[in-house]
Order: sequence, then structure tokens, then C-alpha cells
Amino acid sequence: SSGINAEYGGPVYSLVAQDERSEKSKMQITAEGDDPCVWIGAGKKMVVASIRTVKVIGQYDYHHSKINSMTYLNDQIWSCSTDGVILVWDASTHSVIDEFEYQNEIFCLLPSKSKHCIYSGTKNKSIVAWNPRTFKLVREQSRHDEQVVALAQGVDGFIWSGSYDRTVCIWQESEGEALSLTLSTNFRNS
Repeated sequence: SSGINAEYGGPVYSLVAQDERSEKSKMQITAEGDDPCVWIGAGKKMVVASIRTVKVIGQYDYHHSKINSMTYLNDQIWSCSTDGVILVWDASTHSVIDEFEYQNEIFCLLPSKSKHCIYSGTKNKSIVAWNPRTFKLVREQSRHDEQVVALAQGVDGFIWSGSYDRTVCIWQESEGEALSLTLSTNFRNS
């Protein structure tokens, strides 16, 4: 069978594809030749592979626990792990450009439709908004009774969050404050 052997650090828990060349990578000529990549969270290890050749380009050991989620925004890959660490990677050089720690486990990441923030779902029942330029925590919102393990972008900018408490909440970014969330609907799966 063809494919990438990602047995470098453990089971694959997260994938993110860099489906088009970034502005930075358009200006750089690399040995791989500006090849779009897929980033693979394999246990604690980050594996970067060429989409065109399906070959591993790099392997990186910066996370200290399982990589739970990754997302792509503005020529950056954001990855989070169960130890509460978020790493921000330069998508073209594959280098870590920032690392910061949250007080709890982080399970999922989602860029806002406006690209003004990145949301994370956490063990302490919160959705946390991060500024992608300063890498600082902007706001925390809590409406779930247990950890937030899933985030998705819906139509019209709505953000959906799922939790171990069996609820799905629907949030909307406020017009007055681009980085705040307002709960709009909450329903429980029986």
C-alpha cells in the first residue's frame, strides 16, 4: 500500500493540509520546491509530508504530550496538546515561531471566520480566544458543564462547540467586539 508511515510518535490524532502555497513559500525556493504539505500529529511528534510526493519532509519533537489538534491560518500552523501547550509553526520553514502554555489541557483549535482570532476548546469547560498576531489570550467563555472537545465553523460565522456534557452550543461572534462570543443556542442529546 502507498502512503506515509506515521509510526514515528504514536497514533495519528490530528491532520491539517496546507492546500495552497503561502505568500512566504511562494517567495522561497526549497529543496522540496514549494510543495504544499500535510502536517500530521502522531502522538507527541509532528510529521510534515509532501502532498505531491507523499514523502516525509520533516519530523519534529517539540510537544511533550499527545498532539490533539492543528489548524492553518496566515502562513502558520497552530498545534495543541494535552499538556496545555500551543505551538505556532511557520508553515514554509517548519520552525516553531512561538510557544505558550494554557492552564489546562487543550483539545481542539479553530480559526474564526474573520481570522482575527483562533479559538481553542479546553478541559476547564471554556472556549478560549487567542490573538494570532500577538499570541495572547483575548477572552474566555464558558457555557458547558464539562470539557470542550470539538469546535466547528458553521454558516454565517456561527461557531459550534461540543462537550463531554453531551451538549452542543452555537455561538456567534459579536459585531461590536470581534473577538467575543455570544451563546445563541444550547441543546442536549438525550
